[in-house]
Order: sequence, then structure tokens, then C-alpha cells
Amino acid sequence: MQDKRSKIPSIDSLLRHLKNYPHNLAKETLVEVTGKWRKKKVGQGFSLANIEDKIIQETIDILERNKQTLKKVINATGVILNTNLGRAPLPKEAINGLKDISCGYTNLEIDIDSGERGDRSNLISALLHKLTGAEDSLVVNNNAAAVFLILDTFAKNREVICSRGELIEIGGDNY
Repeated sequence: MQDKRSKIPSIDSLLRHLKNYPHNLAKETLVEVTGKWRKKKVGQGFSLANIEDKIIQETIDILERNKQTLKKVINATGVILNTNLGRAPLPKEAINGLKDISCGYTNLEIDIDSGERGDRSNLISALLHKLTGAEDSLVVNNNAAAVFLILDTFAKNREVICSRGELIEIGGDNY
């Protein structure tokens, strides 16, 4: 009697059915799935009928389950900008602008007029000046830096009382 394991199709033949998935990921998942079929299911008297379809479906199920690990959630924490829930939500217009600009190179630190190295803060500072009328501006990319700069500006060399509930949490540690 021939060993049922020899009837399990080759990885290469199975990969032809998974062209909608990244090749390396599909291959790695197929190796895992066929390995399980060879080890565990042989002893359970599995049926050879439709074995290729069963392996393909099991592989697709795994690939689809792992496809999107980030999921949309509702922020019901009471904290407006909860870092455990990612970044602050962006409006669709901002996302569309990011899509357009991030598909290639930009003039982030190049002064197009002079061809020399520029200053990335000049781009946003000019816009903030127009929007707010402020004399100058500084943009930071996280709340901890913003709080530090505000305190450095308005409470320099003075005591600042901060409740424990307002401690800045970064990376799971309280500071």
C-alpha cells in the first residue's frame, strides 16, 4: 500500500493557485500547512479526495486571517488621543494628500529655488504663519515634545504640578 503522504501535492504545484498572495508568504504558509497534513492528518486517516482543494483552502484561510492585523476600533476610553489606539485620526483630504506626495521623492530638505539644502521646518512654518499670524513656529511629531516645549516656554524655571493621571506614557512605561 502506497503512503498517503506521497499524494500530497508539491509546494510548486500548489503555489499556482495562490497568485493573489505574496509569493514568499504563500510558500511559507503552504510549507506549514502541508507539513501538518504530513505529520498529524496521516495518522487520522484523512481522505485523499480533494486533498489539493483542502490544502489550498486551509492555506487561504490562514493567509486571509493574517492579512490585516490592524483593525478599526472605537475609542471609548475617554482619552481623546490614546496612544494605544495608534495615531490621531486624519481627515480623508489629508490621507489623499499623503497618497499623492508619498508616491515619490519630495523637496523636504531641498530649496528648489537655490538647489541647496533647505530646512524642513520652513515649509510648515510659512503655512502656520499664514494660518495663525504667529511670528514663528516649531512643529514636533509627538505630544511629549509639545508638552515639554510648552512648559519650557511658559513655565521656565518654575514648578509645574502634574497629576499622576496626566503622566506621559510612552512604550508602556510611565515617565
